[in-house]
Amino acid sequence: MPRILLYLALLALLCALPVLGAIRANQLFVLRVKRGRLTFLRGRIPQQLFDQIADLARNAPDCRLIATRDDGRPRLICRGPLDPG
Repeated sequence: MPRILLYLALLALLCALPVLGAIRANQLFVLRVKRGRLTFLRGRIPQQLFDQIADLARNAPDCRLIATRDDGRPRLICRGPLDPG
């Protein structure tokens, strides 16, 4: 019985890897804002764009910025607290 559970866990892991790969394939870059500082996590971003976002992030709340490609168009997603005002 324990061997069957091990095989099922390995099968679930093998099925999850392509799904995660497909999700990350559309990501252009991921940035983190923490205490007004911008940190690069992964992906590729032009330095000039990073510098401009860093200027804006000085007054931003802590969050994660994820740039993705959606139907060929760039999309920026912010994960964290947002103030619509």
